[in-house]
Amino acid sequence: MTGPATGAVGERLEFSGTFGADGVSFPRTTIVVSRKVVSPDGTVTSKALPKVAPAADGSFGFTDTPTTAGEHEYTVRLVGNSVIEPANTSHVVTVLQPAT
Repeated sequence: MTGPATGAVGERLEFSGTFGADGVSFPRTTIVVSRKVVSPDGTVTSKALPKVAPAADGSFGFTDTPTTAGEHEYTVRLVGNSVIEPANTSHVVTVLQPAT
């Protein structure tokens, strides 16, 4: 999964990636997206984001607009089925308060 390394509160972040399906048309399935935030004061919060449906080639994309500063870890989990194995990946973004 790719996405920015840094961002700012209120700034839209874009992520994309591809789950491999060994040359077959990707079956209908769901990608679950979650965000874990460790704020500057050490508070940890987690939230499920809207689910994503992968394209026929296994590619996916999603966006998020953080409302708090801290280390944001985005995890995408591919729900497996009879054709594909479950898989997951993650990406960390450092989100800063915008300069005033």
